[in-house]
Amino acid sequence: MKFSYNLKLAVGFVILLASLGFYSWTFNNISKKMFEVTHMVKHTHQVLELLESILTRAVDIETGMRGYVITSNPDFLEPYQEGIKTLDSLTESIRTKTAANLIQQHNLAILDSLLKVRIKHCDSVINTLKNKGVEAAAMMVRAGNGKYFMDKVRAQVEIMHQEEDNLLAIRSDTERKAKSTQSTMLYTSLSIILVFPVFLYISLRRYPTLLEKSKKELTQKVEEQTAELLYTNKELQREIDEKTKAQEAIIENEKKYRHVLDAMMEGCQVIGFDWKLLYINPAAEVHNRRPNEELIGKDFIESWPDIESTEVFQKIKHCMEKRISQTMENLFVFPDGTTGYFDLKIHPVKEGIVILSNDISNRKKAEKNLENAIMKLHEQALMLDVSTVVTRNMNGEIIFWSNGMKTLYGWFKEEVLGKRAHELFQTEFSEPLEDIMTNLLQNGYWNGELTHVNKQGDKIAVASQWTLQYDDNHTPKNIIEANVDITPRKQAEKELQKMTNLFQTLYDSSPDGIILVNSSGEIIEINKHTCLLFGYTKEELLGTSVEILVPERFKWHEILRQQYNSNPRMRPMGINQQLYAKRKDDTEFQVEILLSHLQINSEIHVIATVRDITEKKLLESQFLRAQRMESIGTLAGGIAHDLNNILAPILMSVGYLSSKVTDPHSKKMLEMLEVNTKRGADLIRQVLTFARGIEGERSTVQVRHLIDDIAKIINETFPKYITVHTSIPKELPTISADPTQIHQILMNLCINARDAMPDGGKIEIAAEEVSIDEQYATMHIDAKVGKYLVVSVSDQGIGMPPGVMDRIFEPFFTTKELGKGTGLGLSTVITIIKSHGGFVNVYSEVGRGTDFKIYLSLSEELQSLTIKDQEQTFIDGNNRLILVVDDEETIRETTKLALELFGFKVITADDGTEAIAAYAVHQDRISLVITDMMMPHMDGTATVRALQKMNPDVKVIVVSGLKQNGHTVNDKTVKFIHKPYTTEKLLNTIAELIEQE
Repeated sequence: MKFSYNLKLAVGFVILLASLGFYSWTFNNISKKMFEVTHMVKHTHQVLELLESILTRAVDIETGMRGYVITSNPDFLEPYQEGIKTLDSLTESIRTKTAANLIQQHNLAILDSLLKVRIKHCDSVINTLKNKGVEAAAMMVRAGNGKYFMDKVRAQVEIMHQEEDNLLAIRSDTERKAKSTQSTMLYTSLSIILVFPVFLYISLRRYPTLLEKSKKELTQKVEEQTAELLYTNKELQREIDEKTKAQEAIIENEKKYRHVLDAMMEGCQVIGFDWKLLYINPAAEVHNRRPNEELIGKDFIESWPDIESTEVFQKIKHCMEKRISQTMENLFVFPDGTTGYFDLKIHPVKEGIVILSNDISNRKKAEKNLENAIMKLHEQALMLDVSTVVTRNMNGEIIFWSNGMKTLYGWFKEEVLGKRAHELFQTEFSEPLEDIMTNLLQNGYWNGELTHVNKQGDKIAVASQWTLQYDDNHTPKNIIEANVDITPRKQAEKELQKMTNLFQTLYDSSPDGIILVNSSGEIIEINKHTCLLFGYTKEELLGTSVEILVPERFKWHEILRQQYNSNPRMRPMGINQQLYAKRKDDTEFQVEILLSHLQINSEIHVIATVRDITEKKLLESQFLRAQRMESIGTLAGGIAHDLNNILAPILMSVGYLSSKVTDPHSKKMLEMLEVNTKRGADLIRQVLTFARGIEGERSTVQVRHLIDDIAKIINETFPKYITVHTSIPKELPTISADPTQIHQILMNLCINARDAMPDGGKIEIAAEEVSIDEQYATMHIDAKVGKYLVVSVSDQGIGMPPGVMDRIFEPFFTTKELGKGTGLGLSTVITIIKSHGGFVNVYSEVGRGTDFKIYLSLSEELQSLTIKDQEQTFIDGNNRLILVVDDEETIRETTKLALELFGFKVITADDGTEAIAAYAVHQDRISLVITDMMMPHMDGTATVRALQKMNPDVKVIVVSGLKQNGHTVNDKTVKFIHKPYTTEKLLNTIAELIEQE
């Protein structure tokens, strides 16, 4: 049968279209499958890494359990617990990443159950160790159940690993088929486009009439089919572009996975079918102990000589040929003779095989140590009988007595079995027995020191360790007690403690600051007096640089310290030079320092002994001034003697000439000469009084009468803007003195007070009896212990600066204008007072006035005339708390010591602000406040006012060298005493305020 050309053409065209449709359908199916496989292998490399991490954590759990069994050290449980926590998160991550793979989900469920069984077995071993001891736990380990479960875990991980490898192989095959189908479709489409116009052209040539007839129809069909082919070609090109991008992404992912392999802690090596080493990651390079350059691209067998004779090569060869994964633990001997234990996993891959390695040398070492520890336990059990061990039941009855106990205590085993241990030993416990038993039951053991009595009745000190022994139900059964004789050590410790206490007492009671400095200049130890000297606490100074105690102007101190360290020796400092130290408040004080050195652990340490010489310098100043006054007095006496010899003949000549001369003018000149000569004679008499201390006739003098006379003279002769106020007790003792000279002293001081108040003011004269104690005597060079009559003359005048006060008793020194003063008044005063066995204290502040205190000694005979002898009693402090506020550290500490001696508790403050803070904290306990009036930052007046705002009834004693104004002193709650004060005066004033309660 002959077919028409059109029919043939139609059939051919249909066949081409059918082929194109078939390839399109095939490509679509392959694309879907590729998408599914690509989705399934999307996380393959991550899953592989997670599987290795699970295996690593499982090994960590095993290692932690074994380490704890070996050493009983709880620190090994930390990696164990951490591994258990991490396994859950790793398993969950794999479950999420393989959610589309039902096979892997099933495999993961099996792996999860195996891991839980392994962890349960490890927990059982640990509990057995805790409850039954090391031996029982070691037996469980040696039973091999753990290794069996661990091998199961490794096998299951390997199955999951193989499944992921299979997915990668399927993806590779699908990609190949997709590429082939894509090429076929492209060629078929091009064939249709090229062949169809040829067929059409031939048909038109053979059938011109048909061409005319179907021209429009064919043209229309060609255009439609061309459009469809163009569209199909465009879609194919788009899919080709997408596949190309997917392939590039796959290549990029492979690069990333290579980075992952490089970052793995597990060693990874890939060997090709030709036994060439294709890849080695950094971890494997460490395991190989050879650089990768020597191995990659080289033959594996040639790179490792004699490898073919080893078991590990047989495993590798079996995997390469049979394509079956292998695992083993291998002791590998390197060419240089060193060895290493490795856990190996060998898997087939498309390139050949991959070897994954873990260095387990440390784990093997730990297992070896475990075996050794178990052997030692057996050895120790044999030695137990010779140790000092006793076992008693929970009732305290002895059930085991070692030979060592017989040596220590003297009893044989037969003498002690069944007896109560504590009764036998007559135990003296360092803490209550109830607390010891509670601790023992809670922790399973107790350590401490006990005192026992041996068979001979001698006391011995022992270091005792109690350990509980449990039965099968974990119920306490016995107490194992191991004792060590520490009697010699305890005796040595007591002797050492005695010496330490003695040294510490001497160290802390030293009146000097002692500072220990290391070679770097850091303070590492100080005594208590150092804190008092510098105002720091011990905690503030330790660890700081010693330069903190040195004024900033001594910038070279660090260099000098380094020079001393290079040549340490005994060296006194500050004797022939002025050295200063700096307190915490930045104030400075003069010091003497003795440097010595001490070697500790091959390091030179410097011991600096620091002495505050402020009082010493003050006494030296007073002594030098007294010497200067004595020298000036000697010189003035000689000059006065010569002047008297000159003036005597002049006066005699004036008397003679007066009787001979009749001229009025000459007589007037002679009278003027006589007056001035007598005036010179009076001046010389004052000089002699100063120079020689001329004593007049002594008699019993009541100073009250002299003060009354002086007050009367002041009221009658001084300007009205000058007033006088006297304060004299009724029973004032008498003194042995020259009344004229005492009158001269008082009058001289009152005139000076008048001249110091040109704008008016008040002169106060007071007298009282005081007792000078050792505390006060150490603060004044001329003072002696005993009773004195004190007369004070104070004014409210312009005051004197310190430079003037140092010279006021020098003869001929005066601050008055020329012609208004001779400069001999105060020099005469000091001479008269010293001739009466007394001394003077002067207090003056610019703008606030001056106070002269004259101390006149009282003789015992005269005291008996006015005061009956009576025993002095003082108030009992009764632990009352007193706050002492003064910016002078010496006064603070001296007052504190005096008050504590009489039963008071004392806290101190440097200034007013610190006092307010201390009072705010201890207000309910403070009974009384003692405060100086002149202080930096916040003076006494402001401090008292602030305290009264906090507590209107606060009791305060204000202290000053000047008499205070009436508005500052309140007779009910505030009392005033002059500074310096005696302990008797202070205690009496405290008693006056406290008795008001």
